[in-house]
Amino acid sequence: GTPTSSVSLYDINYVADDGTEACAGSPLDGDVVTSHGYISAVTSDGFYMQQDLTGTLWGGIFVYFPTDSGLSRDELASLTEGDYVEVTAEVEEYYGLTELLAPTVLTVLSSGHTLVPLAVSTGTLGTSCTRTGEQYEGLLVVVTEAQLMSEPNNYGEIEMDDGSGPTQLEDGLLSTGSHLTYFLGDTLTGITLHSITGVVRFAYGSF
Repeated sequence: GTPTSSVSLYDINYVADDGTEACAGSPLDGDVVTSHGYISAVTSDGFYMQQDLTGTLWGGIFVYFPTDSGLSRDELASLTEGDYVEVTAEVEEYYGLTELLAPTVLTVLSSGHTLVPLAVSTGTLGTSCTRTGEQYEGLLVVVTEAQLMSEPNNYGEIEMDDGSGPTQLEDGLLSTGSHLTYFLGDTLTGITLHSITGVVRFAYGSF
């Protein structure tokens, strides 16, 4: 099921270390490429996919379906986690996030694969756009023993820290604040989550 000619997600994402720890855009920004990967999550406007079943650094990406070009968002209804897909789209840097924009070709090559989240610390992801955090963009990851350091703000963002430094828990895949308060009560600050799995995204200046 592997495409005969494609660009790996690693080659789309990888940025050489210049010693500054600053995040940088894809070397293929603006190019139309064909790539493939395993879907880790589906949203209302796109999906996340990664190169390997267990995430490898620089091997994940978000595929964005705008409303005015490329394939219809109706295509997303037929996708599910564990699908292995081939995508043709333009590489775009969107405010620090590398993504595949407006796919014109989307083919499910096989289905039913089981993805294994990559363990990562909150401090490694951090908040500001760094090269270290950027390696995890688009990957399915798991964070353990992370304490919630705040209540959800107006954007649904919750700070969390496993002792290595903070990152943010977001509401991109579900209404995280409502979900947590339903199970844990109205006050989230100070609660430690034994394990939380999700995908890494950079948006509004934070991972």
